[in-house]
Amino acid sequence: MNNTGHHVTLDAYFATDLNDADILAICQKAIKFSNMNVICQIQKHFEPHGMTALWLLAESHFSVHTFPENKYISVDCYTCGNEGSPEKAIDYLVENLKPIKSNIQKLIRS
Repeated sequence: MNNTGHHVTLDAYFATDLNDADILAICQKAIKFSNMNVICQIQKHFEPHGMTALWLLAESHFSVHTFPENKYISVDCYTCGNEGSPEKAIDYLVENLKPIKSNIQKLIRS
């Protein structure tokens, strides 16, 4: 069976607190930069802190989960077929968010 999807995850840790609005804006730019097409976007802010945001893409999905108490975010991006580039989106996030530690995983989907 041929691999028809691209799946990349990011675990990123930061020295300082991150602003949810900034994270959302940079994620939106990363999606656009990587040639993916947003169908809709939803977000949930938790009390006392933290957020989950999901972008439903024509190509599949992009999600981010924030854990401010740990200065940590988790990102997941999957595309079906060859449209869009999760790798470019994740690289864009790392370049613009500047974590002190990050782990990128490329998952084989078959």
